[in-house]
Amino acid sequence: MKLLKKFHHDGVYIFILGFFLKICANNIFFHKYS
Repeated sequence: MKLLKKFHHDGVYIFILGFFLKICANNIFFHKYS
């Protein structure tokens, strides 16, 4: 159960990190080609 909780926490962290990376990539793309 503890391992499952840790996995869920890591999954949420990876999801948030990916979300921020996507925003950063979109901002770089927008500034470069606008």
